[in-house]
Amino acid sequence: MRQSVWSLRLATFTCVAALVLAIRALAPDPGMRRATLLIAALGVGYGHQLGAFAFARRRARSALDRLLLATTTLSLGLAFALALASPAAPWLLVALAGLAAWHVLENDVALARAAPGRAGLPPLSRGVWAHLAAFGAAAAVVATALAAPGLAPSLVARGVPVWLAAWTPEEVIAVLLLHHSAVWAVRGWQAGSAAGAGHRASILLVHAFPLVALAGAHELAPAAFAWALSPPIYLFLSTAHAIHGCVERGLEPA
Repeated sequence: MRQSVWSLRLATFTCVAALVLAIRALAPDPGMRRATLLIAALGVGYGHQLGAFAFARRRARSALDRLLLATTTLSLGLAFALALASPAAPWLLVALAGLAAWHVLENDVALARAAPGRAGLPPLSRGVWAHLAAFGAAAAVVATALAAPGLAPSLVARGVPVWLAAWTPEEVIAVLLLHHSAVWAVRGWQAGSAAGAGHRASILLVHAFPLVALAGAHELAPAAFAWALSPPIYLFLSTAHAIHGCVERGLEPA
């Protein structure tokens, strides 16, 4: 199982790296590079979030529980909107980026404990040190993303092409999320072999729908397109996705 997990990581990392480098090489304008990368990363990312919600094993909940969950989600959304308009907005976005990075890294580690042939992950570990290590790695990823723009001049001075040296923080996080979405798309496809062609077709549709919707919105609804491609909006939904995944998985038996 460990070997197959590493094979999956290597394959998805190679494909994501090839896609990102192709985008950066073929789009000379920095704004175009950023927009193209965000369309690819967030489009696939929305498909991943939609698939996680559509194919998740749901726990039985009463109508009152569902009402409370909806009310809590709405309240958090309003609080997030207000926080974005406050001086604390940059710190909030850094925190959400850290949580998104933790979700990716924790899932990646949990893959080694997942049951063969199943897309789902095992319950969350009760060990504190494992989570502290994941949070530390996530903090390092976010710190690297924040430092990326400042590293560009020194990299260019050492001969690195500008198109490869210049990165924005949101582009670095987008690459991490694109890798995460690719891993789960492959796992879902592999698990769908037992469920039949219909399940695999559903996986393709779920991941393709956001990309098609973004392409249509770009031409027909520019405001909706800009809203969907907003990194703060995606980070908020990514946080909801991470929390939903943790709740559905639960904790491992004591």
